[in-house]
Amino acid sequence: MLGLELVSGFRPGLALTVQVAAALATVVALSFWQFSRGQEKAWLAAQRDARLASAAVTAGAFGSATPDFTRLELAGRYDAERSFFVIDRGQPWSYLVVTPLVTNHGPFLVTRGRAERPRAGGLDVPQVQTPAGLVTVTGVLWPTDGMAHTSRWPEGWPKAVNGMNVAAMAELTGAHPREVRLEEPSAGLAPVPLAYDYSPGTHWSYAVQWLLIGVAIVAGYVFFGRRRSGRPD
Repeated sequence: MLGLELVSGFRPGLALTVQVAAALATVVALSFWQFSRGQEKAWLAAQRDARLASAAVTAGAFGSATPDFTRLELAGRYDAERSFFVIDRGQPWSYLVVTPLVTNHGPFLVTRGRAERPRAGGLDVPQVQTPAGLVTVTGVLWPTDGMAHTSRWPEGWPKAVNGMNVAAMAELTGAHPREVRLEEPSAGLAPVPLAYDYSPGTHWSYAVQWLLIGVAIVAGYVFFGRRRSGRPD
């Protein structure tokens, strides 16, 4: 502390110095973590864009380790009797229409598009057309958000459910536990935007905010250290 006391009478005291050091270590660590998350999001966004710009692969090239946003070309027949109408949490007055597409490489859960949900509420499902016969479609392997949404599973088909629960849907239909979102919707359905936010800007903004908090802590340390130096011994 002697060195600090010799600098313009700066005498913050040991307790204040320890507290400030701990606070600075915390905000610097938080700033670094947010910056690292921003870098990770930027890398994920670059990977997403590269895969969306790549040529589609066939179902035969699909595996459990196939990365998200891979474009898939699927040929098969829709299992029209077993469709899910999933309430879209981003647009609660619409359903995502998910129908198994049975291929030579197993069924895939295909989000065919968006249908308007009846305004009366409840879980009534609209009448939608399902393509018959052999179809060839191209879709994007969509990421699973990691949340097993609590879904209401009514008896019979089709099923109107309160959230996307890919694992449960796959178990019921024997499909691969991954969602494929069509690039072009089925006839009569609205398109589903293929937008997934990996923007790093929020994390970098938080990183700067934590650094500014650190500057404020240092400023307060200097201010109170000088006030202490002016007190009578």
